[in-house]
Amino acid sequence: MPAGPAGKVVRVPASPSRRVAVVTLGCARNEVDSEELAGRLTAGGWEVGDAGSADVLLVNTCGFVEAAKKDSVDTLLAAADTGKKVVAVGCLAERYGAELAASLPEADAVLGFDAYPEIGARLDDVLAGRAVPAHRPQDRRRLLPISPADRPAAAGALAVPGHASVADPGRAPAPGSPRRGAGAAAGPSRTGALDGTVGPGSPRRGAGAAAGPSRTGALDGAVGPGSPRRGAGVAAGPSRTGALDGAVGPGSRRRGAGVAAGPSRTGALDGAVGPGSAAGGGAGPGVSGWTPPMLRRRLDDGPVAPVKLASGCDRRCSFCAIPSFRGAFVSRPPEDLLAEAGWLAATGVREIVLVSENSTSYGKDLGDRRLLEAVLPELAAVPGIVRVRVCYLQPAELRPSLVRAIGATPGVAGYFDLSFQHASEPVLRRMRRFGSTEAFLGLLDQVRAVRPDAGVRSNVIVGFPGEGSADIAELERFLIAGRLDAVGVFGYSDEEGTEAASLQPKLARRTVAGRVERLSRLVEELAAQRAEQRVGSAVDVLVECVSDVDGTVEGRAEHQAPEADGSTTVHGCPGARVGDLVRARVTGSEGVDLVAEYTGTVSPAEPVRAASPAAAGGRAAAS
Repeated sequence: MPAGPAGKVVRVPASPSRRVAVVTLGCARNEVDSEELAGRLTAGGWEVGDAGSADVLLVNTCGFVEAAKKDSVDTLLAAADTGKKVVAVGCLAERYGAELAASLPEADAVLGFDAYPEIGARLDDVLAGRAVPAHRPQDRRRLLPISPADRPAAAGALAVPGHASVADPGRAPAPGSPRRGAGAAAGPSRTGALDGTVGPGSPRRGAGAAAGPSRTGALDGAVGPGSPRRGAGVAAGPSRTGALDGAVGPGSRRRGAGVAAGPSRTGALDGAVGPGSAAGGGAGPGVSGWTPPMLRRRLDDGPVAPVKLASGCDRRCSFCAIPSFRGAFVSRPPEDLLAEAGWLAATGVREIVLVSENSTSYGKDLGDRRLLEAVLPELAAVPGIVRVRVCYLQPAELRPSLVRAIGATPGVAGYFDLSFQHASEPVLRRMRRFGSTEAFLGLLDQVRAVRPDAGVRSNVIVGFPGEGSADIAELERFLIAGRLDAVGVFGYSDEEGTEAASLQPKLARRTVAGRVERLSRLVEELAAQRAEQRVGSAVDVLVECVSDVDGTVEGRAEHQAPEADGSTTVHGCPGARVGDLVRARVTGSEGVDLVAEYTGTVSPAEPVRAASPAAAGGRAAAS
């Protein structure tokens, strides 16, 4: 210790700790947003790691439906119980802003999407005890031109979460460029910042009928049991005493047919970045070439990663508030998608999952409504990527050329994630949606004519205002005839600011809950039957877990998307590694899950070469 004047010892202050853990709730789109935030924070000198050593817990919330709002508030309260600084971002924060801040003083800051470019500075303010003004919500549909063709130029001036992952878009290679190759650092552990961070109520989850009074008007019933601030009769949520335990909510991975089950497999803040793992993601020389620096840092080192295809939605479904806080539809440029896919491949990703609010609209603002058909083969050709999956398809916009592109392009999963929502024409019209049982069955016939073994999953809402017993019977008729692989069942709840909130007659909560239970039982049985029909077939399984003892692996076939659609256990795979694509013969089923025997390796996983640190998300040691 150095000596000062008169021989006094001068204490040199240590560098201030700037550690943050990112906690993600909701859908795969939020996962992309969290990894962009992590990339921005790493570039700003923050150390992104596990919750135990963090100074700040950054909670990326979900505000989709009532159950998701409850889960988000419960998680924020549990985070506050740790004594650390707590910052709320994501959909709930964007949607309610100052109202959320006023009703939840446990959060040190509530930030909207416009704060994302300066997230490091805002967390510095929180850590220093400086007041951070709460976000003031606005209708984000009004921030972009009405004409889709005018939006790309205007979108550059907005913060659109998940669209800034390419740090220098001007350097991004064009489709077909030989410089599209891999390049980046290895990611952190598979446990992520909240192992299994998908909560109830996200668009791909199971039954979500919530109950209970609220402590705020707009955040009805968003606080669960166990807190002195919670009302009675509210749906169960995570414990405030278990360090955010149980972050994987109902309907998460390996829950059959979207039916709710018990708590998560891990404690919610256990192993935010696994022991000894490297925190990932900058630019640098890769396995097969150069990629531009990514403003994204992986929070999971598994072989599957979401890629945001677009953001926002131009549709006006009467029950949905998402466009008001996610904004108008904006596509990402194809060259950004290709560059990000190459970067992800270099971190060990083998399957990319294209996510958005409406993937069928991709390209309409870029001058080509069939751009997705052109981009899919390009993405499938990225070195290291063995599977491209498209999620969030709008049935009313699904065209024959896109059916063929998804069903017949090598390397693209024959998987159709179609949000039918209902099958009764009167209910669909009140929802401001198109279709009917016969129209939807005809669409499924088109899909299966191109790809007979295609996987199909959907979501349905029951208990919509005015829904009668005949409408439920019609929905059941469709589900029985449709032979879907997985169905998420949601109970309707009013969302403020939506047309449906004013529709009458409303159904009693008990009636809605009863219909959720009835439909959940039906789809669980139907999904199990559909799995049985795959016995004897050959499937290609992407390995996600390897047994240490007997050569048994677990992964997913083409018809099984992450989190929601079950898995396949393959026996007899000696020497298999995570990331291998193996072929197997299905020998049995257990609910929606399959059991199979190994017959060969289609594509072995390649070694991951770490990249050098870079300003746009360089490597940092996990704490």
